[in-house]
Amino acid sequence: MTLRDLPPKDHAQGGEDQEAARLLKANPGKWLKVRTSKTRAQAQSTAYRVRTGALAAFRRGFHADAITTETGTHEVWATYQPEPRRATR
Repeated sequence: MTLRDLPPKDHAQGGEDQEAARLLKANPGKWLKVRTSKTRAQAQSTAYRVRTGALAAFRRGFHADAITTETGTHEVWATYQPEPRRATR
């Protein structure tokens, strides 16, 4: 058994996604690798979920691309591009 001051981070709750979203919002236009996947299909699915806001941390203004590196690693890269504000009358 192990005693801790705080419980370990619960990765099932999207904590890493929340951190990534905060970092991207603080740096609009910059890209960040948010996931590594076992297959290209999984990477493409995750990128789609980021773009559509299906992942809770990534709502409006996020874009993502799935890539396969030269070494065959399947990655998801995301960026935050805030939507332009509409003029008010």
